[in-house]
Amino acid sequence: MSTMSTMSTTSTTSTTNTHRPLIPLESFPEAVRRFVAPDAPLPAAQMLARGLVPMPPPVRVCALYQVAQLHAGLSSEAQGSLKGIPSEQLKGVVLSALPAPILGWLAEAGATLPHTELLLWALENPRLAREEAERALSLAEASALERVGANQALLERAPHLLTALLNAPHSPQLLKTRLTEWASYAGLEGYVVLHEATTEPTAQEVTEPTAQEADEEPDTAPPMAVAPPLEFSELGAPIIPPLTRAPLELSVFSPALQRFLTPEAPEAAVKMLLEGVVPMPPVTRLYALYQLALTRPLARDEAPRRAQQLSVEVPQEALTQTHHEGLIDWIAELWADHEGLMGEVVSHSSSADLTLARLALNASEGLTERVALNQRRWLMAPMILQALYFNPHLRASTSDRLIELAARERVDLSWLPESEELIASLTGASPEERAASVAVDEVFGQVLSEGKQRTPEQALSEVAEAEREALRAELEAQRGAQNSEPHNTTQEEAPKKRGGYAAIMQMNVAQKIRLALLGSQSDRAFLVKDSNKVVARAAIRSPSVSVSEALMYARNTSLNASIIEYIATNKKWMQNYRLRAQVVMNPKTPAHIALQNLNSLRPPELKAIAQSHGVPAVVSTRAKQIIKARQG
Repeated sequence: MSTMSTMSTTSTTSTTNTHRPLIPLESFPEAVRRFVAPDAPLPAAQMLARGLVPMPPPVRVCALYQVAQLHAGLSSEAQGSLKGIPSEQLKGVVLSALPAPILGWLAEAGATLPHTELLLWALENPRLAREEAERALSLAEASALERVGANQALLERAPHLLTALLNAPHSPQLLKTRLTEWASYAGLEGYVVLHEATTEPTAQEVTEPTAQEADEEPDTAPPMAVAPPLEFSELGAPIIPPLTRAPLELSVFSPALQRFLTPEAPEAAVKMLLEGVVPMPPVTRLYALYQLALTRPLARDEAPRRAQQLSVEVPQEALTQTHHEGLIDWIAELWADHEGLMGEVVSHSSSADLTLARLALNASEGLTERVALNQRRWLMAPMILQALYFNPHLRASTSDRLIELAARERVDLSWLPESEELIASLTGASPEERAASVAVDEVFGQVLSEGKQRTPEQALSEVAEAEREALRAELEAQRGAQNSEPHNTTQEEAPKKRGGYAAIMQMNVAQKIRLALLGSQSDRAFLVKDSNKVVARAAIRSPSVSVSEALMYARNTSLNASIIEYIATNKKWMQNYRLRAQVVMNPKTPAHIALQNLNSLRPPELKAIAQSHGVPAVVSTRAKQIIKARQG
């Protein structure tokens, strides 16, 4: 099909809304021509449109396109047959050097079918004509537009898509707001326009690809970005190392000031500068204090204190003038509580990755959203994404969106607990599940707050009560079915399920895993009993789990056996005698692990195990043998 890049200039005579040119018949293999010729019988075209004619994927795509142009009534059927092509093979075809009309047809199919990936692939191909891309987006539903809008790397390469997204009939207002704010960071304000209020950009405003560029194959997937290994605190959050700040060049200062800032300057001169005796503009004073803090031990503590006495307008003005990452980082440290100023640090092109990561870890909800919008930065420096993920103020829906995009852009996410299952749960989410993710934003914050006030024992008790409630409801339903009177939950009963355990059950898998890292012991006590084994594993593997918490779980005989086995194989935890004894006494501990630890137990615990009917018989028998051997 290499000759298929040459399209006929004659438009089709079909009655479709969009008239696209036919492919020259000689471009098809001879066996296929009788199905795609203008004079081919309709039954033959119908067979092809329904995917009943075997042929390689590239030929099939072009043949389906041809049939759709020849027979308007078969257009929808031909587009639907695209779903029968294996995903990876279809992706390869869409990203190849297809002619623009075929790409336009594929983009339209991706917009009108439940096949958003097809639309994204077509938009990624630089051969897709601008008007075809705009048409496809105008037909797309809100969920598809959300997916396109989340791919900021694509929008930077093809900014006209930003305008099309903002003007798409089904574009959600929340998406428009987010894109408008992001455009200001990316320097794409000129594309934030409404078609009703503006004219089409001229040829000078929008540069179309040259013929040479159009003939080039699209780039392969970007190289994988690997996050540097980070240490973690006891609570599970990443520890962001401090930025090594460099002093300013002395040439930044006037000759008169340089004599106060040289290493040879006397201490009296340094004190004069610190106390503000030396006249200079406020911004220059900020620069001088930064310089002294780095170069003179005498001023290491005093210079920051003096700087914080300056009006906030001073660091704001400094940020508009400097590109020195050390000075920007210093400002971010001294004025960390000033959200407006930190917003300017976040959007500054010269802010260091470590600076943004530190802000991302501790920022408020509003500031985390601004960091999240700067996708170009955190895709290049995944430590920023890690910090965002561990910030409890990051919205649950935003966290899901960031992880999904990072997975698509091949960012290393191995630091995520249960990363493969978590990514799979997000990339395979339906539009309804995505909408539910946004609805849970307030619930996530509420659960984090409530968890700090609830003891783990209360949590386990609440889970047990929820399980009893579920069992009662099931029995009621069975009795109702027998009596033909199905039990319905009343409006009075519903509010009981809004908080605590029931609130956590509203979350998706990704949100539960994140709660396992950020939440309290009581939150993990809920999650460790989750029916989804991935969630339960994330709860017990959280870096925040202490020995005392593990001991509480080891005493619980109703937990999944994999949880007990994980505790039993944790060498650090098993150094604790009480925990080791409890693990051996738990009926769900694998027999070989229990036998390995029997010899280290004291007589009271051995006696209890020997008399227990819950542990495996081989364990109780061995305990009796050890007792007898010790007694001689």
